[in-house]
Amino acid sequence: MTERKDWIGGKLVAAYNHVERIHAEHTALVKSEDYGAVSDLNPDRGYLSVKVYGRRPPSPEWSIHAGEALYQWRSALDHVACLLAKERGEGAKDTTEFPIFLKREGFRNIDGTLTSGAKRDMSGISPEDQAAIEREQPFNRANGTPEDDPLWLLYLLSNYDRHQFLHLIDSAVWTGVTEFDPSWFAQHVTQIASNFGTFEGETEVSRFSISYDGPQITVKVKNNVSFGIVFGQEGPAAGLNVIATLIAIGMRVTEIVGRLLGVSLPNN
Repeated sequence: MTERKDWIGGKLVAAYNHVERIHAEHTALVKSEDYGAVSDLNPDRGYLSVKVYGRRPPSPEWSIHAGEALYQWRSALDHVACLLAKERGEGAKDTTEFPIFLKREGFRNIDGTLTSGAKRDMSGISPEDQAAIEREQPFNRANGTPEDDPLWLLYLLSNYDRHQFLHLIDSAVWTGVTEFDPSWFAQHVTQIASNFGTFEGETEVSRFSISYDGPQITVKVKNNVSFGIVFGQEGPAAGLNVIATLIAIGMRVTEIVGRLLGVSLPNN
């Protein structure tokens, strides 16, 4: 059984490597001259505008890496189900896999018996392990809604990726902090609008009003912005941070694997 656990662990590592590839390449991109923030400071007109720009879109390969990570995580769960059936149950069947249900009625009938779908997915798995798998279902989530459970997002995204291309698009700043030199100038500046989120080309993300009427001075503006990538509107998880979502899915799957197999696995 140890060797088979190692195989599953290898899948988890492979998935994290794909996420790390996306993260590293995206970090390099936003540090390049193709991405940045510019300021338009106009005290005479009484405003400051902060814009972000991106001259290159995300690489299509990032979508492939995301899909590969999702595949490995989904496959790891299915391997666990088959391993449980072989080692502690009646043996894995052709239909044995790890079920994922959003609602309790998808897993059990009113009389408490397994639904046909759950029974098919957990063919050969012992009742004790079936109950353990049930405890991991999105409908049993203690904090948050079942729809936000990373396990449910894995179900939606992995199914979508099997048939359609996962579109990843750039996001503007998740957070943005504008600093001034001299620092006291900040007391004369008030943010009046913000537009964080997805963008194309050059987009204003912050606008400030300026109330300074003193002597003419030189003011330097520094914009600290954080860029990210989000899932496109065409599929599930639309608008969610790609890296954060994938990491959350990976952590959830790793925790499930560890609990079901009784091993301690690192969350990379």
